[in-house]
Amino acid sequence: MALAGKAVARVVRRCQDSKESHELDLSNCILKSFPDAVYFLLRNFRIESVMLEQNQIARLPAKFFFNFQHLTV
Repeated sequence: MALAGKAVARVVRRCQDSKESHELDLSNCILKSFPDAVYFLLRNFRIESVMLEQNQIARLPAKFFFNFQHLTV
């Protein structure tokens, strides 16, 4: 599987894991922006924390905060 394919599979797997834990860990996923697909995959689930370390995301879009309203600081 190509590197990009592995990265996509990792994001999907971590989204699935977060449905039970309520913690979305997308650390080390080679992201340059927050994937729109994550909003769809987690649309009916409460996410309370998001980890994005070791990615290249410069900023998060406004819809990130709209879709994840239960984040704790």
